Amino acid sequence: MRHKSKNKFKVSKKADGVYLRIDSANINSHEIINYLYQLNIIPSQELLGRILNSRPGSEIFLDQVAPTDDQLYNLNLILDDSVGLNIVMSPDRMQAHLTITSQTNSNISEQYILNQLQEVGICFGVNKQAVKEAVLNPGKQVEVARGRYAIDGRDAHIDYLYQKPEIKPVLCEDGTVDYYDLGYIVPIQAGDIIARRQSAVPGQPGMDVTGQVIPARDGRNFRFKVGKGVIVNNDYALAEIDGALSWSNDTIQVTRVLIIPGDVDFSVGNISFMGKVLVQGNIKEGFLVEADEDIEVRGGIDNARVVSRRGSITVHKGVIGSKTCLTASKNIAAKFAQEATLEAGQNVYINEYILRCQIKAGDSVLLQGRRGIVLGNNSVLARAKIKVANIQNCKSLDLRVEGINRHLYYKQVRDLNSRIVKLEDSMGVLSDVIRTYRTNLDDPHTLVKLQQYLPEYIHLTEEYNQLVEQRSSIVAILRSTRGDGMIEIGGGLEAGMLFTIKNEPVVLKERLRNIRMYYDTDEKKIITITDKS
Repeated sequence: MRHKSKNKFKVSKKADGVYLRIDSANINSHEIINYLYQLNIIPSQELLGRILNSRPGSEIFLDQVAPTDDQLYNLNLILDDSVGLNIVMSPDRMQAHLTITSQTNSNISEQYILNQLQEVGICFGVNKQAVKEAVLNPGKQVEVARGRYAIDGRDAHIDYLYQKPEIKPVLCEDGTVDYYDLGYIVPIQAGDIIARRQSAVPGQPGMDVTGQVIPARDGRNFRFKVGKGVIVNNDYALAEIDGALSWSNDTIQVTRVLIIPGDVDFSVGNISFMGKVLVQGNIKEGFLVEADEDIEVRGGIDNARVVSRRGSITVHKGVIGSKTCLTASKNIAAKFAQEATLEAGQNVYINEYILRCQIKAGDSVLLQGRRGIVLGNNSVLARAKIKVANIQNCKSLDLRVEGINRHLYYKQVRDLNSRIVKLEDSMGVLSDVIRTYRTNLDDPHTLVKLQQYLPEYIHLTEEYNQLVEQRSSIVAILRSTRGDGMIEIGGGLEAGMLFTIKNEPVVLKERLRNIRMYYDTDEKKIITITDKS
């Protein structure tokens, strides 16, 4: 960076320090001292002598503390012996102020000052009216140039019009759950808007008074997080087919949905469907309902079989009957369960009670309501956690937690993280390739390439979503479970009751309330905590 005093001397900053270049033989000690003082340099008598004795064209090393770049710009510029112009530039170079230091202005014209501003590098945002004001008011500091600040762009904003419903029942203040307004399956029609985007706004570059461009950050134009069954048209994401919304982590898809307006009975028959199924009535005795994805029953289930191969089962009322069997890859949620068999890959949520049931959960069994109660003899098996509010008349209760291996789970999370990162990299590369072909649709080979790469990208996306969901499930278990497995019971505990965690039995020696037991990994035994503890 360099600054100068016209026809006198220049100060330049080099790698090894600051140098003063003498450009005139007609200089005096007052000019030199005044100039160097403004750079926070106090010249010694020896340095002053070397400067005064130097010939034009000489460069003299200033062996003092080097001025900063900002100081090199905050200078009083002595233009000649008869006229004094003090031009001060702000450190960010966004303002320049002019003061005419000479009280005699007969030799100063507006054009003369404009030329001097140009010569010292001030070429943008110059205000000619302000220059005129400075000429008419010697001694007054006037802003004669102002830069234009950069304006950063605005990131895109995506408004998703539908939210992922909670799979577990929502607990009311009175301890009950209103199952009639939950609506886990969200129907959608082709053409319905799922999400809309406010596009990103590019940044507006600025410029300082020296004409240097100040870059601005452009806004980021985020993509819609959508999958199969959703098409993107400019700034809108639309349902491509009639169906129901499905969430895989944060990605929204539209899947086929079969809506049964009444009961599943002889008028309907057994159901086997590739998408989601919404039964607005009951599932009657002896019938079978199977689906690849979620099944929602607005009524109840009586001695029937229901299977969700890749999703969850939600029953707004209850399930009853020794022939009732519910099997879900993910979760099962119901108001109550009586004499039924329930098996879920993840969690079983019951609000009111279970009575003489066989229940097995890959993760947890949770009686959600505060009045949730286990009645009679039930067999309840969970891998990580069992939590109930109360137990009644359960002398032969079979309550078991298989237990987990936390260290193994942590390793699985690390492995999943590694696989997810690799998939993200592969998806990024493939996405760039697809984007390139989409911008060159005139090429006859483009369609063939898109037909090749799009299915591959969809497959990677599905695998990615599955891994992320698997990781989320494991992390949820680790966060909600103490030790290698736990059982929590509020009341109804009688002496002699037997509970098991990781094949380790615990027999209650007295009547208790609010018990929490977990298998301690380090001590290799079950730790029991009660109100007495």
